[in-house]
Amino acid sequence: MALAAAVAFGSIAVHTGHQLDAAQRELNSACAAYTPVAQVLAEPDAQVGTATSGSGGRGLLISSRSLDRAVLVVAGMPAAPNGRVYQAWLLGNGNPRSVGLLTAGPNAAVPPLAMPALTAGTEVGVTVEPAGGSAQPTSSPIMLVGLPA
Repeated sequence: MALAAAVAFGSIAVHTGHQLDAAQRELNSACAAYTPVAQVLAEPDAQVGTATSGSGGRGLLISSRSLDRAVLVVAGMPAAPNGRVYQAWLLGNGNPRSVGLLTAGPNAAVPPLAMPALTAGTEVGVTVEPAGGSAQPTSSPIMLVGLPA
C-alpha cells in the first residue's frame, strides 16, 4: 500500500513539475513580449492613441520620441481569413512601410509589435494581406490608429 501511494505521489509531483515548467515558459515569453510596452509607457513623453476595427478588434498605440520607439497592442481581432494575415503599416509621409505581421501566439494572444516612434502625420494601419505579407498594402486598412495631436 505504501509503495502504491509513493508511486502515485511521485507521478503527481512529476506531472506538477511539468505544468510548472510550462507555466514558467509562458510567463517568460509574456514578460519578454510586454517589456517594450512597459518601457515606452514609463517615458514622460509617452503618447497613446486608440482605435477599433469594424470586426470588434481594438488597437492601442504607445509612442515615445525620447526612446524613438512605438508599440502597437491589438486585441479582439478575429482570426484572419484562411490564407491571409494581418499586417501593420506606417502610413503617411510617403510610401507605406511594413512594420510587421500580427500573428497570434499562445491562447490566440497577439504579441505587441514594436516599431520606430511615429512622426507627425504618421498613422499605423492594419490590413488583411496574403499569407506571408505583402511589400505594399493590397487592401484598405481595417484599423487605423494615430496619436493625439
